[in-house]
Amino acid sequence: LHVAASSNHAAAVSALINAGSPLDVLDKAGKTAMELAAEENHVEAVEALAAAGADLQAVSRGGWTALMVAVVKKHEGVVKCLADKAGLSGSAADVDLRTAWMLAPQPLILFRGASSAALLNSDAHTVTFHQAGTVCYRQSCPAKSRAYYELKVVEDLWCPQLGFATSRFEPCMTHTDNGVGDDAESWGVDGQRSEKWHAGKEAGRYDVKWKVGDVIGLACDLERQQLLVSVNGSFS
Repeated sequence: LHVAASSNHAAAVSALINAGSPLDVLDKAGKTAMELAAEENHVEAVEALAAAGADLQAVSRGGWTALMVAVVKKHEGVVKCLADKAGLSGSAADVDLRTAWMLAPQPLILFRGASSAALLNSDAHTVTFHQAGTVCYRQSCPAKSRAYYELKVVEDLWCPQLGFATSRFEPCMTHTDNGVGDDAESWGVDGQRSEKWHAGKEAGRYDVKWKVGDVIGLACDLERQQLLVSVNGSFS
């Protein structure tokens, strides 16, 4: 089914579905047949899968839905098809990534990196990295407001960069070493190399070393234009 969907063989898609092929199973790359069809801008295959009852909100291993993929790829035909079926009004141009993301069943996605870069386990609330990748949370921080999040280090980290990004921080669905702090739209801190990062450059020393078991907190104050980092509840 995945091969037929990615090749836009709508007749084969329908035949395989009628023969009992499961609609929402993930392939070895962690993607659904619907996502593969959306990636390749195959409207006919998307329509065939949707008509057969494929879950429009099924997510890949990286947390992406087919609609989110179509939006990023700028495949207007697929976006319009899936948006209509999701009950969204307006044209394809009215559906941005955040709108599609808010419909997804989980708030975290592998925002940058190959599909195999990280495993998101929403039940265990864990993210396991296998190679370079950037995981993002969909909630935004309004202008002149404050935000805070925290995470626990459960295993040794390799070049970790945690931080914040603007709405202009672009997704990348292939392998990349550029994460938070590696462009002008994001700021990161690294508790292994003891560095702060912005625009891909070292932006000052961060004289703290993270270790397994530490709870890292990150806060932003957009009115004061400050970013703060805590370790086990201490910002000192």
